[in-house]
Amino acid sequence: MILLFRVFSTIAFWSVLIVPVAAIAAPDIETNDAAPLQQDDDEECVGDDCENEDGAEDGEKKEKKKPKIKTIAEFIKGKKRISGLFSFYRDQETGIVYMEVTAEQLGPEYIYHNYVHSGVSGFLGRLTGLRSAGDMLDNYVISMRRRYKSIDIIQRNTGYVYDEDSTLGLGGRTNIPDSVMATLSIVAKNKNDTRFIVSANGLFKGKDLFRIGEASALLSIIGIVPKLNKQKSNIQLVRNYPENSEILSEYIFDFSKGAPPTSVIVQHSFARMPPKGFEPKQEDARIGYFTVRRTNLSTTKDIPYEDRIRRWRLEKKQPEAAISEPVKPITYWIENTTPHEYRDTIREAGLSWNPVFEAAGIKNAIEIKVQPDDATWDAGDIRYNVIQWVSSPNPLYSGYGPSIVNPRTGEILAANIVIEHNHVRRNKMLNGIFNRSGKAATMSGVELPEHLPEQLIEELGNEKNLFSHALLQVQDFAHLIALTKGAAGKGDDGDPMDRIIKDSLRYIVMHEIGHTLGLTHNMKASYYRSVEELTKMDTSIGEREKNHPTSGSVMDYPAPNILPEQNADMSYFPSGPGPYDYWAIRFGYDERMRDAAYRAEHLAKSGSSGLLFGNDMDAMRTPARGADPRIMAFDMSSQPVLFAVGQMQLIDEARKTLVDKLIKPGEPWDALVRANNILHTIYRQHAATISRYVGGVYIDRSPKGQSAVGPNPFVPVPLEEQKYAMAMLAQHIFAPNALQLPENLLPYLMPQRRGQSGIETPEVHSDALQIQSSVLDYLLHQKVLSRIIDSAQYGNGYTFDIMLDDLTSAIFEADMRGPVNIYRQNLQTAYVNKLLNIVEKKSGYEAVIAGTYGQVTKIDKMMRSKARSGDPSTRTHREYLRQIIKTALDGD
Repeated sequence: MILLFRVFSTIAFWSVLIVPVAAIAAPDIETNDAAPLQQDDDEECVGDDCENEDGAEDGEKKEKKKPKIKTIAEFIKGKKRISGLFSFYRDQETGIVYMEVTAEQLGPEYIYHNYVHSGVSGFLGRLTGLRSAGDMLDNYVISMRRRYKSIDIIQRNTGYVYDEDSTLGLGGRTNIPDSVMATLSIVAKNKNDTRFIVSANGLFKGKDLFRIGEASALLSIIGIVPKLNKQKSNIQLVRNYPENSEILSEYIFDFSKGAPPTSVIVQHSFARMPPKGFEPKQEDARIGYFTVRRTNLSTTKDIPYEDRIRRWRLEKKQPEAAISEPVKPITYWIENTTPHEYRDTIREAGLSWNPVFEAAGIKNAIEIKVQPDDATWDAGDIRYNVIQWVSSPNPLYSGYGPSIVNPRTGEILAANIVIEHNHVRRNKMLNGIFNRSGKAATMSGVELPEHLPEQLIEELGNEKNLFSHALLQVQDFAHLIALTKGAAGKGDDGDPMDRIIKDSLRYIVMHEIGHTLGLTHNMKASYYRSVEELTKMDTSIGEREKNHPTSGSVMDYPAPNILPEQNADMSYFPSGPGPYDYWAIRFGYDERMRDAAYRAEHLAKSGSSGLLFGNDMDAMRTPARGADPRIMAFDMSSQPVLFAVGQMQLIDEARKTLVDKLIKPGEPWDALVRANNILHTIYRQHAATISRYVGGVYIDRSPKGQSAVGPNPFVPVPLEEQKYAMAMLAQHIFAPNALQLPENLLPYLMPQRRGQSGIETPEVHSDALQIQSSVLDYLLHQKVLSRIIDSAQYGNGYTFDIMLDDLTSAIFEADMRGPVNIYRQNLQTAYVNKLLNIVEKKSGYEAVIAGTYGQVTKIDKMMRSKARSGDPSTRTHREYLRQIIKTALDGD
């Protein structure tokens, strides 16, 4: 789900000035006009001019003599004051920014967070740490203290607590240090020491308060590491409000290898602590909420964790009523940049959460409004929760839903949702980060390695991860299947893509709003309906999700709901919250959860149909991660292997008619190339889904006495399911005729030339081997093989030896009586080399090494027995396999 293009170009920032809004306190914003300032004539002058102390960070000459502290009256001459939570001053000639701190502001806590207005889109924005528009980066509690001639900004350690009545708290927070994030020099003060002006230019041009441009250490293999240029970096704008102060900074990063400098616009925000009265709720592992961490150091319980879920302060107007409207609803504003044709879809998606909250006792909990065209505020104003519509060159995601919280309680204070315009572009059929052969693209003329390390892929497994961009691909896949099948249920404009876009847009908005309500991903939710149920469901509009949800939750990444035989009105993507969403929101927002017995009864339903939960950290995204095959992205139904096989069959059929259905007379062939790449990517996704059932273990986090899976938290996938998965891999991935393109498609895969770009002929064998290798990498991964051996001790009937025998048979047996085609030669060579790699490294269980050695010698005997049969190519291939085995085992 990722694209590597040329993304290192200077990115324009959004500069929307804010002026008073009705019923809301007016901000004070700097302008180019140097308004007169009221002077404090009674303040004592105690020093010379000291502006250059900060100016040295801008490349200005630093004063040789030590600067002295001035009076405020003297210091503010020629500077513009911007009043608000913290007042700021800006020199109208140099642009240097200073911050005022009062004695009353020393000690109290504030919320600090930062937000990316504009950054680097695409995969490399993630790798280099420069991020992209919509990212909320850091969110923590700060306080300030005076220390001689400086003001320290301190990040408070909120992760550890004591019980209020514990005597341990009397000894102070031993070994729980806070962090001094920055020390600011006092450059002016009044004579009563109640007002201080500090040098703040470096604070908002440096990285004391936050981290950006922290590239992965593994990028040293690429050599693209961003370096902050403080001299070029600058403060763009200061916006101030009574409850929050916002500073927009432009950070300029330089790169090696000739890539041009890149700018990232970051907003720093300080906000008052919210008022008391919010009731925190402790998290539970059976339901997926984002949390703030708390470890109780005074408890005597075995588990000292008291993590709080992230949720809004939703209070009933009528506390005693079973259902009541909230005192203050959660209001989302659709940004005025949003295309008009999609605003109704977004609004409906947002309001679809209201029945969920009503089941929790809160009516009309969510409001959706449209930002007026003449609005004087933007998405950076934390008083507004904005659904942004942005258009980036190479976006890494379709949607993104971050929020700002109080780290002490988990109270959500503000949220933004970012929707990429790329999501609604028709017929784009984008390539991912890897092209069909698995080779990475280039960027700014810099060659990247063919395969990024697995560790690097693992580093990207957060909210915006490798799966996020794949939603664009599955949307394209839905379009391709609709075109080639001549699907009914087209959109209003006669194009099935219209309906697909609106279905997926509705789903994305619901999904991202779910995140801003506190919910994490639930990658197990699609394990819900059987394939037969999905095929025959009544899916009439209006009743579709209320009575017949296709997935247990909108917080999953499901595969598009496309089946060979299906109701024409079926939604491609979830069109409303599912049973898990109702259950989870009740846990977080229903006041009845205050009762311990009611909460216990509610949680005891976990694991039942529609209420399964598994988050990103449990998902089997890579061979090294996860164990439960039901926790996967882009699978579907309670029969994922059967569903995946159906998708592969759809792809095989679609490829036969692509040339006729996709390309019109006079059009270039490039869309055909990109369409084939999409089909290849989706095929690989479903191959991964099938493979995870081999050696998989079902996980149940329910406590003792409440289990939905079985008597144990770990239950191996039943033998018949594992055997079925292996049989489907043998048929659709490893068979001699598997993964071969139809003859009426292959000669037309001509990419479009752009400028001086060259030509690439189709790499069909490489394409096939990429999918086969990805499956083998899972089946032969050390963790998977070890898990197969370990799980035999608690019920796994598909033993290590049986699995390897079946795998070897799938790859070799069909060729023992005839010639071996090139696809199978490549596959067999890759398989033998992967087996030899295990034997040579001698890592992992001895039983794994010994069993793998046994397979190698078995293959050697098979090749020896057929050494003289077959055509010349087959005989040479078998001789080659025997030679690489001999060389590896003999050490020659």
